Amino acid sequence: MIRIPLLLLSLALSCAAWAGHCADAQSTAPVAATAAKPYRLEAVLDRRDGLYTVAARTNLALSIAHYGGAHVPGEGHVHLYVNGRLIGPITSDQPLYLPPLVKGDNLVRLVLASNDHVESIYGVAAEAHVTPD
Repeated sequence: MIRIPLLLLSLALSCAAWAGHCADAQSTAPVAATAAKPYRLEAVLDRRDGLYTVAARTNLALSIAHYGGAHVPGEGHVHLYVNGRLIGPITSDQPLYLPPLVKGDNLVRLVLASNDHVESIYGVAAEAHVTPD
């Protein structure tokens, strides 16, 4: 298992299905902290049968029940980007498969987001590089 702390950064979900919910999210958007409570984000990357998984570890309460709803302080989800493309949300601590990766360097970016998809509320993002064999 490869364990990478992603301070300031989980079966892959359908890009098209989730991208509509997160249409305003962009991996290049600046992330500015506005919350008084510091949140942390860590990813656990693993390789299983040639495929990579990522699991998010955070002190933010991850919520599928309120996904897409109104902002609730201390609650939300994680936006998962691979090579700048929004793959989908992470709404639990269970591992998700990353989509097929390109040869060479792949950038995985995780960003804490509020229920209503605002990334700047928590101001926590991190990046990791994955290079398939």
